[in-house]
Amino acid sequence: HSTRPSPLPEDATADAFCGQSGLDLFKRCPPDQPWLLWVNFPGPHEPFDPPASRVSKFAGTVFPDPICPGSSAGEDHQGIRQNYAAMIAHIDDWIGQLCAAVEQRGETENTWIIFASDHGEMLGDHGRWYKQSPREASVRIPLIVSAPNQTSPSTCHALVEQIDINPTILDLAGLPTLPHSDGHSLCPILKGQQNSLRQHACSALKDWRMVTDGRYKL
Repeated sequence: HSTRPSPLPEDATADAFCGQSGLDLFKRCPPDQPWLLWVNFPGPHEPFDPPASRVSKFAGTVFPDPICPGSSAGEDHQGIRQNYAAMIAHIDDWIGQLCAAVEQRGETENTWIIFASDHGEMLGDHGRWYKQSPREASVRIPLIVSAPNQTSPSTCHALVEQIDINPTILDLAGLPTLPHSDGHSLCPILKGQQNSLRQHACSALKDWRMVTDGRYKL
């Protein structure tokens, strides 16, 4: 796994292209009509090559070492994790610009913002890389929901799945859930009406399947 930075400037990365495209699309949305903007950043992703300008900001940062690195102990884990953080910071800036654009339009008070990831990254834990694993670093992903006029952030430990995002958006828009959907709207949790929606969460990829109740995993 290389720790060489990308030779491209910041504005020529795939993440910058997605962020700028999202901004351009948002600016074309009629201000008097409802809108849904979905911006899908490809990073942080191998080969972990952020722009050089980003790498320098994390050069002296010491991150936790991998858990049980095993056969990959010879990897430059600190360098890789510094690059990984630099790629995340690059995306964070674009998310900030998107949120600022909503604020400039005066629509923060009626806009829900949902941040999620499609998978995690093993980053050398247990000698594994990328996402091909049912272990926590791969399948336990971030989900952050910002509600209009939210003033007191809180953390929820309820079991949710990615398939819950679709019915949540439909529910917030006052629309019915799609027929035969296995997802659940997160609105009862977001509005403090319930503490959980399901007893088990599942995940799968290629030749493995996983189910967890939040404490035990099969």
